Amino acid sequence: TIVDGILTIDEKGKLEMLNPSAQRLFGYTSAEILGKNINVLMPEPYQGEHDQYLRTYIETGQAKIIGFGREVLGLRKNGSTFPIYLAVSETYLDERRIFTGIVRDLTEQKKAKEVVKQMNAALKVKAQELADANEEVKNFAYIVSHDLKAPLVNITGFSMELKSSIRDIDAALEEVPHDLRSRFKNTEDLIRADIQESLEFIESSVHRM
Repeated sequence: TIVDGILTIDEKGKLEMLNPSAQRLFGYTSAEILGKNINVLMPEPYQGEHDQYLRTYIETGQAKIIGFGREVLGLRKNGSTFPIYLAVSETYLDERRIFTGIVRDLTEQKKAKEVVKQMNAALKVKAQELADANEEVKNFAYIVSHDLKAPLVNITGFSMELKSSIRDIDAALEEVPHDLRSRFKNTEDLIRADIQESLEFIESSVHRM
């Protein structure tokens, strides 16, 4: 009932046992596959290399597969390939050497990794787009600030000049002889009320901007 596929081979690489999970993974029944070389479950280049790996290990003890876990491709009965994690171990049974392989299907894991990879790539693109947009906003803000500041400074400066001129005119009106003051009454009201109020409105608007 184990989820992972389990299979065993002899020293020549012939399959001796596949558990139900391994049969489902590769699409074979035990009757179809037992006695055949395990390389029928591998695509090239693994298929052509496997027997030599096994012989080299038996003759020299130099392990390239035995005792290691690694990611390889499996070959189904229908000819399709799929990613698997394969771990191979060696043992003796009644003085006969056998090798056991544990096979885990990585298809869904690979799909999930690919989805994450695509999402990360999309996020990087979005992040760059946001960074570019943010830079554009910064540049726009700088340009607007610079372009607005110069005329606003000018408006403030000339408003102050007008205030100073109004004070001078007001002071000059104070020196007009009393018998002539009535002739400048409207001018005094205009200077001391309407114009002063307008200048204050201009000044407060400039500061707000």
